[in-house]
Amino acid sequence: MICDIIRPNVGPEDSIIECEVCELSYSLEEYDILSKRHKLGYFYNEEIGIFCHECLFKIGNQLALDSGEDEYKVIVREGDKGYAMIFYKDGQS
Repeated sequence: MICDIIRPNVGPEDSIIECEVCELSYSLEEYDILSKRHKLGYFYNEEIGIFCHECLFKIGNQLALDSGEDEYKVIVREGDKGYAMIFYKDGQS
């Protein structure tokens, strides 16, 4: 799976960003504050939509279980950089 980091500067500060999986929502102003303190992250994937950092881990763990492999790689992109997250079938990441 490949997903992109959504930064808080995607619209007006009073706009709301919401996880399409668990419905966790914040204004972009609140998201900016929490993101700068490494407390919250939102991501985008074409198949899933927008999702929060907690759901990223749940999704990654489920994909690892369903993959039939011992580990499953999720690529998180930000601009021209990419970061690999490895999720293991035993639930550790």
